[in-house]
Amino acid sequence: MSRQECMSMEPLLHHDVVERIMEMFPVKSLLRFKAVSKQWQSTIESRYFQESQLNHRERSRDPDVLMVCIHSHDFEADTSIESLRTLVLGSLSSVKIPTSWENTFYSVCGNSCDGLVCLYHSDLCFVVNPATRWHRTLPRCHFQQNRSILGTYNVGFDGKLHWFTQCKETEVLSLDIHTETFEVISNVPFANVDPYNNNIVMCNFDNRLSVSQKMMSEQVIWLFSSGNKTLQENTNLTTTVLVAIWS
Repeated sequence: MSRQECMSMEPLLHHDVVERIMEMFPVKSLLRFKAVSKQWQSTIESRYFQESQLNHRERSRDPDVLMVCIHSHDFEADTSIESLRTLVLGSLSSVKIPTSWENTFYSVCGNSCDGLVCLYHSDLCFVVNPATRWHRTLPRCHFQQNRSILGTYNVGFDGKLHWFTQCKETEVLSLDIHTETFEVISNVPFANVDPYNNNIVMCNFDNRLSVSQKMMSEQVIWLFSSGNKTLQENTNLTTTVLVAIWS
């Protein structure tokens, strides 16, 4: 739809109706629609519209898909590493995505952005489009240039940042960027976490804090419950991941 068509259509519809129609469009289209008029730009950039669009997307979205790297427990000696594979949660569907960097262990970022995912290790980072298999190498960042140890850094979403604490008893520290307040999630179901160990990671699942821990041939996933402020094991997710990876 051209800009002229959008502008000629708007007088025929009340702006509230146009707003409801725009909620059904993906983010990529909305970014283009901002050029139609100042009113459309103001609407699309408003927090109320963004929350409404997100709620609509969550109600009608496609199945959740995990992007993972498949390897044996001793991945340093593994010569058959799959750098990227999709796992559809709630089913046994699993698809290998061929890449030009097979047999290399990569970590996969917890979130995607406009359909792109990031794979990284101590030397290289890639941005990948799993649908088209397009990829691009990213410049080395500071911790790679300094050869620092890769591990679990903070994970951020919904205006909050989260960290593992390096205390005798592991806790999760949360910072709300909007209110500039800290919150401690104590009594977590895992103990003595090494935040630089890739066997336990934080990620964003369904806009909720999630922690995944791999122990030998087992992997457990916990989701944060805002009601009682605890991390609870999600057996459905755990079973799906285990069956898809280890079967």
